[in-house]
Amino acid sequence: MKRFAIFSVLFPVLVFLVFAAPHMARGEFVPIVAVPALLNFAFFLSIVPAWLTALADWALSRTPMYVRLVGTTVAGAVIAELAALLIYDLSDLLGSELINFSALTIRS
Repeated sequence: MKRFAIFSVLFPVLVFLVFAAPHMARGEFVPIVAVPALLNFAFFLSIVPAWLTALADWALSRTPMYVRLVGTTVAGAVIAELAALLIYDLSDLLGSELINFSALTIRS
């Protein structure tokens, strides 16, 4: 149960930082009125991938630590890619000239 709590806290914070990164890159702060909305949206987007990654980590808990780290990282990357495809809708991606996610490139 501790594993699910850790992933449930960690993922929304990371997603919030991704949302806030463009502001921080320009040297700005995220408007304080936008923080609750961004945190809610970050939680909504990240809770299912967080639980799926925690489930993968739990399934690998009896393996050596290095296997668990690599396996959980790969599972998290695949789940994030699938979440991105669901959010942006695969049919929209196929109509574009070039979309490049971290490891997935689709050309029409």
